[in-house]
Amino acid sequence: MSWLQRLTSGWGLSEPSASEPEGDPERIAQVQQALAGLREALRADHGDVRLVSIVEDTVHLQMVGACATCHAVDSTRRELIEPRLRAALPWLHVVIVR
Repeated sequence: MSWLQRLTSGWGLSEPSASEPEGDPERIAQVQQALAGLREALRADHGDVRLVSIVEDTVHLQMVGACATCHAVDSTRRELIEPRLRAALPWLHVVIVR
């Protein structure tokens, strides 16, 4: 895909999940709802976040698009993603972002 096709197609970010997340369906829905409010900001910079899995009280996420290689990914996780998830999910203990 050329750079122009990526630019005009939104970098393939119409749906952030390449596959269905693994874990408890109720918790998956809770995490997806919490992430929904962040997606607009991430997509504005041609990035996104994908829920990979939930194992007990640990949420595994993957940064995609421009966010996957952004130099500010650690601060995005620490200052944007984790606080939003912790506020919405009382059961959450660990957030792992790859």
